[in-house]
This record gives sequence, structure tokens and C-alpha cells, in this order.
Amino acid sequence: QGDLLQAKKAFGAYLRARTYPRFGYHWNQKEIDLSKAKAYLPKADDAVAKKFTRVFANKPWTVQFDGEIDWAATPTEGEGYAADWNTILNRHIHFTDLARAYWFSGREEYTEALAEQWVHWIRSNLRPLIKSGNVPPDGNYAWQTLSTGVRLASIWPECWFRCAGSASLADEDLALI
Repeated sequence: QGDLLQAKKAFGAYLRARTYPRFGYHWNQKEIDLSKAKAYLPKADDAVAKKFTRVFANKPWTVQFDGEIDWAATPTEGEGYAADWNTILNRHIHFTDLARAYWFSGREEYTEALAEQWVHWIRSNLRPLIKSGNVPPDGNYAWQTLSTGVRLASIWPECWFRCAGSASLADEDLALI
């Protein structure tokens, strides 16, 4: 009692031992299939390198982050595009590329990057306590209602169920996520 580290370890063991619920697949039934992995590896490799390309108005916008990702970044020109670029970054669409690349290749580098980015995002974007997150000045659209729904309805569950068995997701990470 009172040992938070031991509690996280026990919670991680409990989560990994469960067989239900499932999200269409379960981390202990990973499907190594390099022919399927090829579809996800290029985008996953970019996500590992923290390189993100989005197309707006038929123009690609690529940003390469050195070190930590700036989840508030709006690196496009013009007011109409800035929020969209950031909104897509905060929906974590690239997380699915990392999770699927791991699922089909078995390469831990993808879950290492996923865990690092996931934990960094959570710690960098604390949940708003009083506001919805839809309106600045609270910042980077991280808690915009639609983006939150996209993350929680599909992206985060898929990533969690594909990667929870990976050694790269520590017990502390599982408890935080």
C-alpha cells in the first residue's frame, strides 16, 4: 500500500494478462508478415524520425522535428491551413503507422517511437479541467472535441491493442496511457 511503482507494475501485468476486451486483434497474437509491413514502413520510418508530411492545397508541407515534437507547431502559411496541420498532428494518425509497422514486422523500434511520442504528448498536453479545448488561447488544439474523438475511438485503442505486449511500452507507460 502506498507504493506507486509497485501498483503500476501490477496494473501492467494485469493488463497484459487479460484476454478481453479485444479491438479486432490482441497483442499476444501478433501477425508477422513482412509483405503487409511494407505498406506501413515508409510512413512509420518517417514517424520514427519525427518527420511529418501533410498535403494542403495540393502542396506538401514537411516538418522534421529535432528532439521532441512540438505538438503546438503550425508550420504552414496562411491562417486557414495552420490549424488543420496542427489538428492532424494531434489526431496521431501516424501512431497507426507505427503500430501496424510493429505488428507486421516485429521491429521494436516502432513501439519505442510510439511510446516516446505517446507519453510525450500526454505529458505535454494536460487535459483541460474547465474548458473543452476547442478554443484558443489554451493552445494547440490538442483537446479539440473532434480530434479527441478520433484518437479515442480508433487510433489509441488500435495502437494499444497492437502494442501493449511490446517490451517498449513500460508498465508506467501503460498506466499513463
